[in-house]
Amino acid sequence: MTAVGMWLDVDDPGFRPPEQGWKLHVSAHPASLAETLRGAVPVLTATPCRFKVIRSREHLDELNCVQTPPGAVGKAMTVYPASDQVTGLAHDLADALTGLSGPRINSDRRVRADAPVYYRFGPFRARLEFNDNGDLYLSVIDPDGRPHPGEAGPVVWTPPWLDDPFAAEPVQDDAATPVRGTLRPAGRGPASRAAASEGDPVPEPITLGGRYLVQEAITINAKGGVYRAADRRGGTSVIVKEALAHVNQDERQRDARTWLSHERQVLHLLRDVPGVPKVIDHFRHGDADYLALTDLGAHTLVRDVVDNGPFSTGGECPGRAADDLAAALLSTLDEVHRHGIIARDLAPKNVVMDVRGRPHLIDFQISHVEGAALHGWTPGYSSPQQEHRHPPCVEDDYYSLGATLFYAVTGLAPVWLTGDVRNHDVDRIAALLDGRDHTGVIVGLMSPEPAERRAAARQLRTGRRLRRGPDRSPSAQRPSDLPALTGHTLDQVIVHAKALLTGQDRSPGGFPNPAGVSYGAAGIGMELLHHLDRPGVGDLVRALAHWSCGLLTLKQAPASLMMGTTGTAVFTAAAGRALNDDTLLTMAVGLPAPPPHRVEHHDFTHGLAGIGLGQLHLWHITGDAGHLRAAAHYAEHLIARAPFVVHNSDVDYDDCSNVAETLGFAHGLAGAVQFLHALHDATGDSSIEATARDYLSILSRHLPALLEAAERPSARPMHASFCQGLAGIGAVLTRATASAAPQHLDLARRAATTCLRLAPTMIVVSQCCGLSGLGEFYLDLHQATKDATYHRHATTVAAHILDRAGGTPTAPVFPDHTQHETSGGWATGSSGVLSFLRRLRIPDTPRLWIDPPTVPSHAPRPDLIPEAVASR
Repeated sequence: MTAVGMWLDVDDPGFRPPEQGWKLHVSAHPASLAETLRGAVPVLTATPCRFKVIRSREHLDELNCVQTPPGAVGKAMTVYPASDQVTGLAHDLADALTGLSGPRINSDRRVRADAPVYYRFGPFRARLEFNDNGDLYLSVIDPDGRPHPGEAGPVVWTPPWLDDPFAAEPVQDDAATPVRGTLRPAGRGPASRAAASEGDPVPEPITLGGRYLVQEAITINAKGGVYRAADRRGGTSVIVKEALAHVNQDERQRDARTWLSHERQVLHLLRDVPGVPKVIDHFRHGDADYLALTDLGAHTLVRDVVDNGPFSTGGECPGRAADDLAAALLSTLDEVHRHGIIARDLAPKNVVMDVRGRPHLIDFQISHVEGAALHGWTPGYSSPQQEHRHPPCVEDDYYSLGATLFYAVTGLAPVWLTGDVRNHDVDRIAALLDGRDHTGVIVGLMSPEPAERRAAARQLRTGRRLRRGPDRSPSAQRPSDLPALTGHTLDQVIVHAKALLTGQDRSPGGFPNPAGVSYGAAGIGMELLHHLDRPGVGDLVRALAHWSCGLLTLKQAPASLMMGTTGTAVFTAAAGRALNDDTLLTMAVGLPAPPPHRVEHHDFTHGLAGIGLGQLHLWHITGDAGHLRAAAHYAEHLIARAPFVVHNSDVDYDDCSNVAETLGFAHGLAGAVQFLHALHDATGDSSIEATARDYLSILSRHLPALLEAAERPSARPMHASFCQGLAGIGAVLTRATASAAPQHLDLARRAATTCLRLAPTMIVVSQCCGLSGLGEFYLDLHQATKDATYHRHATTVAAHILDRAGGTPTAPVFPDHTQHETSGGWATGSSGVLSFLRRLRIPDTPRLWIDPPTVPSHAPRPDLIPEAVASR
């Protein structure tokens, strides 16, 4: 028996489990865990098998909470039996556990309706494969050797090449009817069959309570779903909330159903209050409870700000005045308080906007009524007193109101790193508000002191909400000591690099390629090559390179620059050259580059443009002309496919996702232009230059319309980003200026001006989608024009990054894309921030992954280049 994380693994030395097969799960909740183990363990120890069990009631509480992915909830025990023992062992367990209860396991089918025993097909040992995006996923293998996703999800999956071992024993249960070889939402009550995940359409008609025809799933999580439905009695739209048994229990064994029942009681007390939902119906199906409510609007305040931009504090956006929003929300809160209720979960996700733009409050599951309180809080939107379980008070709601208004006027969530010392720091809030008219009142509402919140609420009620607050702009956070800031950030990156080598660093995105550029060793290592003067960094870089190449010899990754083997090859070659390590150079040229016709994508991130640019980087590093020829081949195939003939009708300039796919750097035209210009610079090929000019003209023709969209109040932060928006396009226009018409530089300057207005609304600090990528665009312009204005703009961007950082002003900690954690990845984490800060300190240095790499140079070693590679 071995303790691993939250599990105890029990292994029979004489049993050799298969690599994959039908696994069994036993569900339990903390109150039933001891009895479940007393019944199950004797059965399992009497049968040759391997199993694991949750280590404690506390760990089971954690497993059964709302934050857990739906496919993992309830699995107190997992059993790995021999294939010929699955059904017998399952029935033995069901006999031993008859009458016990546990959360329904969403990824599995139930063996019997009277016992918490489930089954599904999946991997017994972790077998990871790369997908086309470069992410690793758990897999199972079909008889032809092809991998299929094997991770438990919110739906039941039965391999089409296998028969369900329990198909002859239909379960009379309220779970979904098993259909062999198809994906169906699992048995979580009938409503859960309406959608596999958020936003999915309904695959089949589902009627709840004999009355409510489900139209869509608004949210799906471990404790249940929220659905929009049509009331068959009147045809009106209603909201139906689902609460599942034994999920999200508290210390008094109250589960999600208790919370839903509590909300029904609160809404009954608020039945005469405008601006909150009305209860239509409350019913049970199986062991799940449902609450039908009036539908107050199609979108939350979160969606409203994303779609339409922040609310105006200066009257420049008619119909979207922060004054009106604040007055309406406070008026509703005051009515709620007069009825003896404290809302306790006011946040943008719980504010619904109707068709006339009026806000309504929803979700009263943790609201306080005299004598009845359920603890809960929302990070960033709950007061410090509520977080620490102080007695509820109306001032908690005032804090939430301030945080909600902060989001409404900035588009930024007041959410910082988990456990950060500066959480609830009003100076940080004031800096991000940047002197807006509502700064004073929002800072007052978000004060740690309840008395200051009461005073700010009075100010709102008296109509003095437009008093200008203290102007604490990002200039207060401007990096005054860049060498110290860069050194501190380097310290963080070194920690992340070491954690990556030991499997402790997890960048956001599930299981991204740990050897790649965006999230893994290649991105971190390439930046560390610029810090070899720090003791120990050279050895760390060498370890990252060996580790990456070793991984890629075990698993075949995509060939892409940012997510796959090309980026790893560039880093390994650069490390070999910088460290004078012939072994690394040999390993780099050994990483495969597929022939162009086998590359499906054409873009910079995943496809031909990025792989081709990577081959150019390898040529610059190694001097091997084979890489230059390979780059030319990739360019030929890119041009032949002509994927970037973009017409005006093809682009929705307000939709950043559409802009990204058509014009953007990561996935669109701009990345291809950069590759072709770089290839022309290397070869002087006039045909390549002509095509690059044509593509550049297309890009320039679209830019005025894109700039117009980005200057509207509804513009999104991604309009300014490097990967999708103007910063990436502007970087290409800046680099093309030397060999193209000067008007391209004028367009780049216009893009820079527009981006400066959008920079305060950008959420993340990273290279991809964030402030670091924008800051590097300003440094590109500074290099090209020698105009110090752009270096000042880059410094302003650095100030915005510091405003979003955790830690302290002198020792900041940079959040990754999760906003709650920190990690080392170059695209989404600290090493990308370090790249920007390093260039801010030394402006004439090249930009990583775009410009030709600079490493300590010495003569190429032809003997290190295999003949097969040299002859390409």
